[in-house]
Amino acid sequence: MIITSSPLRIALAGGGSDLPAWREQHGSTIVTASIDLRVYVMVNRRYDGKIRVAYMETEFVDKPEEIKHDIIREVLISKGVPAGGIEIVTVADAPARSGLGSSGAFTVALIQALNLLNGKIQSRRGVAEEAFMIEHNLGKKLGKHDQYASAFGGINVLKISKDNVVKVTPVNVSDEFLKGVQDNLFMFDLKKYRDAKDPLESQNNVLRNKKDSIEAMQNIARMGEVLSEIFLEPQRFVRNVDSIGVMLYDHWVNKCRVSKPDPNVQTICDYGVKSGAIGTKLIGAGVNGFILFYVPINKHIIFIETMDKLNFVRVPFKFDFEGLKTECQTSN
Repeated sequence: MIITSSPLRIALAGGGSDLPAWREQHGSTIVTASIDLRVYVMVNRRYDGKIRVAYMETEFVDKPEEIKHDIIREVLISKGVPAGGIEIVTVADAPARSGLGSSGAFTVALIQALNLLNGKIQSRRGVAEEAFMIEHNLGKKLGKHDQYASAFGGINVLKISKDNVVKVTPVNVSDEFLKGVQDNLFMFDLKKYRDAKDPLESQNNVLRNKKDSIEAMQNIARMGEVLSEIFLEPQRFVRNVDSIGVMLYDHWVNKCRVSKPDPNVQTICDYGVKSGAIGTKLIGAGVNGFILFYVPINKHIIFIETMDKLNFVRVPFKFDFEGLKTECQTSN
C-alpha cells in the first residue's frame, strides 16, 4: 500500500496570468504559496484484476475506460493498470472545486502514487508536467500554476515562458516576514463550489477579445512581476508586510474586470474590508469557493468578531514547504 499527499495553494500575486490566452502572448509570473491543506491518495494492488476507486463516489469496474472520474481514468489509461488490478482511494483537507487547486494537487499525488507502486522514480518537475498534460488532454484550458505549486511546495516565483516552460525560484525572504504574512491571512469557506473548467474557458475567451479584461490582466501580470522582484531582490526594497494585503485587494479589483463574481461574493468582500481587512480575493477561477482576507495585526480582533456574524467557516492554514511527499509505503 502506498499513500502520497500534495498541498493545495493560494496565489499571492499574478494568479490567472498563466492562462493560455495571456501566457502565449506575454509569458507569466506568479508568486504562489502552497498551504498545509492536503490531498491524499492511497493505492493498493488487488488480486482479482478489478479496479476500485473511491472519492465522493465509489466505482468498481473491469477496465480504466469505464471509470467515470475523468482524471483517474486518464491517468490509469496513460500509466497502465498493474497486474492483478488496483484500488485507489482519495481524501482531502478541503472540498473539491473550492478554488485551491485541488484538481492539480490530486493529479500530482495520484501520478506519484502510481510511480511508487511501479517502482518508478520521477522528479517533481516531471510529475508536475505529466499532471498538467493529463488535465490539458481532458480539454481544460488551464495553466501550470496548480501542478507546480503542489509538486514543489513552498513560496515560489513561477516564471512561465510563452512556450510554457516553467522556472521555479524559492522566495528570498526571512521566516519572520513569511510568518507575518501567514498570520495576517484569514480564509473562509463559502460552502459553494464549482468546476473551474467553464470559468477558465470564459476567461480565456475574454482575454482574447475584451479590451477592459486585457487591461485588467496587464495589471494582474504586473503585480506578479513586482512582488517577485520584492521577494527575490531584498537589497532593493524595504519590505512592509501589509503591502501584500494592498496587492491582494488590487488583484481582486482587476480580477473582477476579467470575470464578474457572484454578487454575494462581492458583498462578502466589501463586508470584510469594512471590518478591517485591507486585502481580499476569491481564490481560484473567480465564481465561488474559498475567500481570502489580509488583515493587519491591529485589526484582528474586530475583524474576527464581525466576520463571525456571517456564520462562514474559518479555515486555519499555514504555509507548506514540503510539497509532494510519501506518507506511507509498504510492500504487499
